[in-house]
Amino acid sequence: MKNKIFNIIKIIVSISLIAYLIYKYWDELLNFFTTVTLDDINLYFLFLAAFMHVTGLLISAIRWKILLNMQGVRPSINYLNGSLLIGIFLNNFLPSSIGGDTYRAYDAAHLKNSSWPKSITVILVERGTGVIGLIGFVMLSLFLGFNITGLNKLFLVVIIIFVLFVVFLILLLNPKLFKPLKFIFKIKFLNKMKEKAKKFLEAFKAFKNKKVLALVIFFSFLMQFNVILHYYFAALALKLDISFISFLFMVPIVLLIAMIPISIGGIGIRENTTAYFLESFGIAAGKAAIFPLLILFLLLLESIIGGILFLIRRPSIKKVKEEAR
Repeated sequence: MKNKIFNIIKIIVSISLIAYLIYKYWDELLNFFTTVTLDDINLYFLFLAAFMHVTGLLISAIRWKILLNMQGVRPSINYLNGSLLIGIFLNNFLPSSIGGDTYRAYDAAHLKNSSWPKSITVILVERGTGVIGLIGFVMLSLFLGFNITGLNKLFLVVIIIFVLFVVFLILLLNPKLFKPLKFIFKIKFLNKMKEKAKKFLEAFKAFKNKKVLALVIFFSFLMQFNVILHYYFAALALKLDISFISFLFMVPIVLLIAMIPISIGGIGIRENTTAYFLESFGIAAGKAAIFPLLILFLLLLESIIGGILFLIRRPSIKKVKEEAR
């Protein structure tokens, strides 16, 4: 019940923020749509912006496959691409206790030589290395200059998050450091979790190849750079007068802020934050508003493709819930 209420709140937040963006820039948006012609849009860069979703999926699938291979699970890239697309669909269209990551864990858990502990552990490690890549680019953004937008107060927050994920990385590379945590299972009500915890710890031990983990982290950085290129090509498609360095500064911070779990997939937060940055860079209000809506449209288009795949595979959501427990 609590999950349903929280999801309803997130939907309301996302819709409200998008409505606010449209209301705030209504005149500029109306003027843009009534005056824009094909000459005002570079279709070549629009295609490249959309194509970055394809390369992003491929990078994510390769990263996921590397981690699964370390667990002795060897799925095809096409299978993982399908799971990723369905996960994107679930995150943006079906807000519930069953999100994209849970579906992906379900999908991978039913592969040969796989299991729920292995699958969930892989997802956790993948997410963790992904955030490490994002934080790395955020630190680069700090270097480029927080004073551009007056967000220097976030410096301490970013440093704290970065330190936490460095600690996570150290634990990941040294599974033996988990051993001191065994004492917590002496607590009576946690004793029942002991066997499940053992399975997860065993799964974590499979990630002992530091070179392979370094490769996974490299792909995480590559993934973040791919997102920056996606934004940059979309800007060139709308013929925005803005440098690539500006996107190198802006996009990681936008993505970090969008991770605040108060909306569906960051929808609403991402768009308003992006519009704010673009205006601070001197972009006209109309294009500052239409740009994040274009990014949202491309994301939703990708989600629709995932929805079609979901209908084709269509596993029982009830079964996913039961097996996730």
